[in-house]
Amino acid sequence: MRRFIAGIFLFLFSFFLKAQTPFAFTIYTISPTTSITCTQSAVNLIAAGNHSALVNYIWQGQSAAYSGSNVSIAVPGIYTVTAFNADIVSSSKVLTVNLNTVAPISFLSAVSQVISCSTAPTGPFSASGNLGINALHQFISPYGGIVSVTAPTANYNPLAPGNYTHVLVNTQTGCKTSKTFTLAIAAPGGFPTFHLQAANGYTLGCGASSMITVSLVNGNTNPPGSTVSYTLIGPQTSTTVISGTLSSSSIYTLNLAGTYTAITKDNTTSCETRVAFTVLQNTAGPRLSIIIPGQVLTCRLPTIQIFAESAEANVSYSWIGQASSSYTFVNNVLATVNMANTQNTVANIYTITAKNDDNQCVTDSTFTIYQNIFPPDALITHQGFPNALTCLSPTIVLSNQSTTGIPPASGYPSNLPVEGALWSGPLPQIPATFSTTYSVFTSGIFTLEALDQNNGCKSYDTIAVFDGKVYPEVNPQGALKFCINSTVTSVPIYPLISGSVTNYNYYWTAPPSTSLSGNVTTPTVNASATGIYTIAVTNTTSGCASIGQVIVANCITDLEENEDYAHQFFVYPNPGNGVFTLTNSKDGKERQVKIYNALGVFIKEQTLVSGENLLDLGNEKNGIFVVRIFEKGIPFYSLKLLKN
Repeated sequence: MRRFIAGIFLFLFSFFLKAQTPFAFTIYTISPTTSITCTQSAVNLIAAGNHSALVNYIWQGQSAAYSGSNVSIAVPGIYTVTAFNADIVSSSKVLTVNLNTVAPISFLSAVSQVISCSTAPTGPFSASGNLGINALHQFISPYGGIVSVTAPTANYNPLAPGNYTHVLVNTQTGCKTSKTFTLAIAAPGGFPTFHLQAANGYTLGCGASSMITVSLVNGNTNPPGSTVSYTLIGPQTSTTVISGTLSSSSIYTLNLAGTYTAITKDNTTSCETRVAFTVLQNTAGPRLSIIIPGQVLTCRLPTIQIFAESAEANVSYSWIGQASSSYTFVNNVLATVNMANTQNTVANIYTITAKNDDNQCVTDSTFTIYQNIFPPDALITHQGFPNALTCLSPTIVLSNQSTTGIPPASGYPSNLPVEGALWSGPLPQIPATFSTTYSVFTSGIFTLEALDQNNGCKSYDTIAVFDGKVYPEVNPQGALKFCINSTVTSVPIYPLISGSVTNYNYYWTAPPSTSLSGNVTTPTVNASATGIYTIAVTNTTSGCASIGQVIVANCITDLEENEDYAHQFFVYPNPGNGVFTLTNSKDGKERQVKIYNALGVFIKEQTLVSGENLLDLGNEKNGIFVVRIFEKGIPFYSLKLLKN
């Protein structure tokens, strides 16, 4: 029952401690902004804190709710984020997800012009808007390819008939506005047709994406029937177009960003169709956010989840930890303490590589996770020596003298105490929690669990408490028997002490109505009366005492059981339970019997008749009795009875 109650107490106490554990968390924004825009349909957020156990997060808004540490919020509003777990105090934070999907306003200088093979456009198409430095102008031709200009205003000089599209893009929100304009021809025919294609898009990246292939396909004259030739002018080529027939090659490999012009020429009429397009360059690695809830691991916080997040889509991740082999996760790794060396302040060094699978460009980041898992120096001390329980000292007070194991050179704080978190020992000792001292009243092995409040690390110390209660062994074979009679009226009495007889104190006690002669604190005294004498023997080293008894009896000279009379007198049952039958010879002689106890005290007498006689000792205590048979007042035979 004591163990059960102690277990319940420890459980409730530990639950109370866990329930009071402080918890802090941070909300990290992975998306470029906390606003829902035309290109960002949801805001990616991560909540992470300094707790090693699993923590639940609830994101509650006016119109939507989410759960988990990593969420994508697609509904704007004010959200309350609550972290909770069975062993922490719930805490919350508030954040706002805005909405910004306003389309920009664009302006075109003209919406149509008329051209011919011999007549150029009257001027460029000019586009502007209300965005200022956040404006991106895109001119999309019906032949393929896009001319991109990042500026408040932009000009576009097409030389090919068809319907064109101008798109004004807000580079912050991705919101767009589109308008069309037309280049018409004065008379049918003239301009050859073709279409632009780029095998890997019009953006230069890294690695295999550092070059792109542009093809001028489906080239044809208008009207059909003649042949066409091709060329490409721009950053990598000459801006001078040769006269006469151009190249028959319509495939170009480009590795330099800029605006190019693709030309298809009617070899018969020399009429040219010119289409401009922009090759962009994106060699930047993905924007990488490393989320580390805490860079120092402790015994209280032995693991943390490290997140690698990017605002770009199509990003893959690869992790390498120096304390282990290489491994790959989607976007996170579980960092743990390095228990192989508790004296090492570095838990692990991680390198994360994020690769944008669209442009093959990578971003690397290396960071160190530190640890503070120095175990405390557990130490139990006690007052006095040796560590043994005695009758003089029935309890020993153990003390927690543990100290922190955090070395000053580590730089970690060590000003908090090392507490005696748990004391335990053999039953019937009840465990004690968070106590500086522990009172021990039983022998055995006792354990201290020392808890360093600086880092939550534990260590243990044990101490053996011995049973030093040494009791004297008095009269190990039972009470000693001494006797007196009419001749011997006083007898020296003493106990038998096993082993050494040093370091003992003595004290005699006489039976009621009797006395002792001599010093009652000596091993031997004189007794002049029958009875049971008591002696207390104390071990002066341990303080333990034992009681012994000495019997002084009235000496009775037992007669020999003469075989000549054995056939005349017989007792049965012997041993018996109190009533015995004594047979007397049938010789007709008058005889008497007297009965004495083991101390020689007279009990009773009765006259014997010839034949069987009952001896009733039912009211007497169990033991040995002496039966003496008299004839004409003279004892001549004795025997013993055992009542049990």
